[in-house]
Amino acid sequence: MDKKILTRISRQYTLNKERNEDFAAYDNMVAMNYELPNSLSSRPDIVKFIDPGAHDAEKVAANIYDTYAPRWNILPRGPDDKEEAEKLERWLEWQMKRADQHGETEPSRVTLIHALRYTMVAMQLDYLPYWLPTNKSAWNKHQKVAMKKGPFCVVVHHPSTVYYEMGSYGLRWVSTVSCVPAATVIDHWKAYENDDEEGRTIKSAVAKIEKILEGDEEAMLVLVD
Repeated sequence: MDKKILTRISRQYTLNKERNEDFAAYDNMVAMNYELPNSLSSRPDIVKFIDPGAHDAEKVAANIYDTYAPRWNILPRGPDDKEEAEKLERWLEWQMKRADQHGETEPSRVTLIHALRYTMVAMQLDYLPYWLPTNKSAWNKHQKVAMKKGPFCVVVHHPSTVYYEMGSYGLRWVSTVSCVPAATVIDHWKAYENDDEEGRTIKSAVAKIEKILEGDEEAMLVLVD
């Protein structure tokens, strides 16, 4: 990765410190995590009370989501395009339902929570065949299982891990910065190892991380994407 890009990401990381503190506070509000300041916790005349409003609001929103099942909407280009727009809506709904099968949680549901809690949603759409060998017989077991769930994979990133810079003509770059277990990085990228140039580069990087794990099984890495 270009060192100039890393410098820019580092600058945005510093500038967004207050934003991330706010996001952490929102997380604590929903989880109802709160402790009295030390100066007040020892006073017998003060009792801690936690307002469950934020937690309950998300529960209500989730119930509404389940009840009304929001649908995708594509705006027709004109009066004669309504039928085609409806076909695209059904296609998109089908693909996104399949995409919801990837990962531990449904991306559509996580998106709802992030929109409510942070008023910011960061989604990454991946087209799996782009990363897989052209010859399907070369796919490993993990890749075959992934493709059965659909060609599109949606990853919803926590907003506190997302950094970007706007220019005169729009978005200049966007990156995620997160601290993750080394083993998680290996589990993710090992599936993309193959005999082409990119696959060999990934294989070499994974091997270096595996050496790190040999010395420290709980090693953590700063992952910049």
